[in-house]
Amino acid sequence: MVGAGVAYGSKDGGTVHDIDRIDVRTGSVQPWFRSISENLRVVGTDDLGNPLIVAVDSRGGSLWLVTAPSTSDEPSDQPLGRFSQDPGTVTVVQGQGGFWIESTTAGLFHNDAAVQGPFGFVNSFTGFIAGPCV
Repeated sequence: MVGAGVAYGSKDGGTVHDIDRIDVRTGSVQPWFRSISENLRVVGTDDLGNPLIVAVDSRGGSLWLVTAPSTSDEPSDQPLGRFSQDPGTVTVVQGQGGFWIESTTAGLFHNDAAVQGPFGFVNSFTGFIAGPCV
């Protein structure tokens, strides 16, 4: 995933899963997000280029907006929200007022930028979103 002059990529190292931030101009690599218990996928970036990361384990999944590097084995930040099952393929679009999150197994969710807290369920339609919702 690429945004605002940086690229984010995942690598698995056995029991440790990492997301690295790569400066596309200099090629420098910085560890950005790590989990020892979850598989990680970068699914998008916000308008500032920060990655949106889906973490999936045996309990379900969670969506994280990571605005600063975190290299501890368990992140200290709170996720934008949690899925009660593996969310499958997740698409995320930043629109007016927050993020729209679509899961191929769990439905459509919205994270309101004006409200601190987890994303809310909108409906059970499963599929893909392609552009900002207003």
